[in-house]
Amino acid sequence: MTQKEQQPNQDQSDSQGKKPSQDAVQEAAKDETKSPKDFPVVGLGASAGGLEALKTFFSQAPRKTGMAYIVMMHLAPNQPSMLPELLQKVTDVPVAMAEDGQTLRPDQIYVIPPKREVSVYNGIIQLLVPVDKDHSLPIDFFFRSLAADRASKAAAVILSGTGTDGTVGLREIKNYEGLVLVQDPETAKYDGMPRSAMGTGLVDMALALEKMVQKIADYFQQPVQAKIKVPEIAENKDWLP
Repeated sequence: MTQKEQQPNQDQSDSQGKKPSQDAVQEAAKDETKSPKDFPVVGLGASAGGLEALKTFFSQAPRKTGMAYIVMMHLAPNQPSMLPELLQKVTDVPVAMAEDGQTLRPDQIYVIPPKREVSVYNGIIQLLVPVDKDHSLPIDFFFRSLAADRASKAAAVILSGTGTDGTVGLREIKNYEGLVLVQDPETAKYDGMPRSAMGTGLVDMALALEKMVQKIADYFQQPVQAKIKVPEIAENKDWLP
């Protein structure tokens, strides 16, 4: 369980990566008129070995895909995170530490700060303080929230890490008809989390990191296929010819 963050937001001066260009700022302003539900959100879960995996993943990310990215990584609780700066060095997509109450925008990368869990409600980031820090599974919690908020426009990506965090949450992503990918366990520094996810039988693809972003973008650019529900035949068949 978690409780709503009461503390003020962390100082952005030591949490953001390089400053976005003027064009990026103008593009973000245009997106202000866009409904928070209009674009896909990619949630990434990582733990041990996750830094290199994230850098490789985002090094292949085009500047504009129409998707937002949220990074939930197990981080040392007592150290300031340099993750936004490290990721900004490998990508042109703007990277920043997520803030409580922030509205998601496409073509942005949001990094969740240490000692926080995250939920997404109506396209708004909510940073939460874990109640049970010793048994917290922040990736599971995040994926469940993302599934409820984005439904079929949610993608869950599980990268290198030990343990099983993310395995339970991905079930909700699939329940809402979202997309689930894992890093190919053969390429993961620690394969516990990817293999645990694959054990559910619900993973859509296990891919090399270099192929992931384009595969996700292609998936969400496909036209939505109409789903035809076959009605159940009523027990009273008197109406049949």
